[in-house]
Order: sequence, then C-alpha cells, then structure tokens
Amino acid sequence: SNSEVSPYQSANPNGYVYLVPIDCSVALNEFMDEINSTLFRGFPITLKSWSCVADVISATIASQVRQTLLIPMISGDGIVGIEATIGASSVYGTVN
Repeated sequence: SNSEVSPYQSANPNGYVYLVPIDCSVALNEFMDEINSTLFRGFPITLKSWSCVADVISATIASQVRQTLLIPMISGDGIVGIEATIGASSVYGTVN
C-alpha cells in the first residue's frame, strides 16, 4: 500500500519535489468504484482511457447531459455527449 512506500525526490528548476509512487491497480479500482456509483445529472459516467505511471494518473471520462435549450435541427433528442480528461500527481512536498 502507498502508506508503506517512501517518498522520492525529483529535481525541477525550483528545487526538489517529493513524490510518492501510486499503486496503480488500487487507484484504478478506487476510481472505478467512484465513477460507477456516481451519476452526472442523471446519466452514468464511463471511463474512456486510463494512464497510471509511477506518480501520475490521467483519466478520460465521458457522460451525457440534457441540453437546456433545444435546437431541433441540431439537438435531436436534446442529449449531448461530453468528455473530460483529468489528472493528478502525488506531490508530497517541495524543498527549494
């Protein structure tokens, strides 16, 4: 588990950043549990892509929304797909 893993240093122009390695399989399971139990404005959220390398996670998720202003020639049934890419890093602290 991550609580048993020591942070490591990574040099950057402003000094050192302490990072904690991510347990990617645990992170994916937790992430999937969260999005599978959550609705976005009544619609399910799906995982389109997932990347987890060392101390950085990136995920692209998708869902749908109902348009508030319907334009018949464009809107069809008024439901539009949306997609977002989110990410995180496990920065523990910095030293200059």
